Amino acid sequence: GGAVIAVAICLSGLALNSSQLMKNTIKGTSKNSRQTDQAKTTKPTDATNQSIATIEKVVRYRLPNNGDGYLHFRFPATAIGTIGEGDDTNGIKAQGDVAVKAGPNVFFRAMQPVLDNPQLLEGFSRDDLSSLILDQATLGTNLTQNTTKHIRHLKSLKKISAPISDFPKESLADFNELPLLDDLVIDGTSMNGSELAKLKRLPDMHYLAISGMSNCAPVLEVLVKKNNLRRLTVEGCRLNDDDMLNIGKLNKLEGLEASGNSFTDKNLSVLPNLPYLRKLSLSGNPI
Repeated sequence: GGAVIAVAICLSGLALNSSQLMKNTIKGTSKNSRQTDQAKTTKPTDATNQSIATIEKVVRYRLPNNGDGYLHFRFPATAIGTIGEGDDTNGIKAQGDVAVKAGPNVFFRAMQPVLDNPQLLEGFSRDDLSSLILDQATLGTNLTQNTTKHIRHLKSLKKISAPISDFPKESLADFNELPLLDDLVIDGTSMNGSELAKLKRLPDMHYLAISGMSNCAPVLEVLVKKNNLRRLTVEGCRLNDDDMLNIGKLNKLEGLEASGNSFTDKNLSVLPNLPYLRKLSLSGNPI
């Protein structure tokens, strides 16, 4: 077990049609049906032909509330992800006009167009989303600070899941702009533990998943301070028996996945100190 690396199947329907996508994202377009009809029939302008990566401003997707208990969005004509409330495996395509039940757990799972052109995230307003999931990247897609700089305005985000990422330490400045963040999956990041320990919201985390990260002892030391963590995944992070002592102090843990480290049976006696622990994985350790 480890972070799941999802290699997205490239479907022909996911390919960006630039004229369609620009029509719904470039500010000032699609204001009324007459303009939309003109966009279909007139010769494309230079702005329409430009790469989506060069767009300076994306129109907000959220439409005014009408009191029906739903959030209404107007997305580009080409699907850019899935969106929903609650179970993040059951979203609907973020494509065209979409209504999502209002609630505290609105999620957006990005498709390849957003991963290739993360400025499309600017279409969401600061309080639109609770969860952002970036797990649909095709092989070779790099999630870097160019991605996180387009996330920092989403102040209501509690969860970011990026199982295949290359976020550098500079991305911490963007994460530090998210005052409610308490669920973070950043497997594969180029940050080390001493750098991640500077994340402002780290002491308040309920779930943290990292893998392949060096020098994770400072992360555990910060987590122990407030002891809020419920689930911890630290796979292939070169943790040793001394680190197990700190894990044993996280007595609210319900799940611990720590395979591929250097734990022996020396300090496993601390595990009974975790009264709520229901899931444990220590495979790949010299126990």
